[in-house]
Amino acid sequence: YKRQGLEIANMSAVRIGGDSMEPLLSDGDTVMIDHSCGEVRDEAIYVIRLDDHLYAKRIQRQINGGLAIISANSAYQTMYVSKQDLEAIDIIGRVVWAGRWMT
Repeated sequence: YKRQGLEIANMSAVRIGGDSMEPLLSDGDTVMIDHSCGEVRDEAIYVIRLDDHLYAKRIQRQINGGLAIISANSAYQTMYVSKQDLEAIDIIGRVVWAGRWMT
């Protein structure tokens, strides 16, 4: 993590649930989150809180100031949040690592 410029004090691990990010992230995978990334700076996978649920999604800033919340699995539609509604989203942090147990 130090080679990546990450501080352990800003990191946490969570387990992924569901298939919306398949094939990138699978149900049961563990991801490391960098909490120092509390805003969307570039297109990446972030953990966000929306409507009291946590999601790991690819977040893309839009030209109009809003955000596109994108699932890797094409069975799920992209969600769009307007610039006016950004306060409804809490950016928990950027996903910087993912892993899974080999069975």
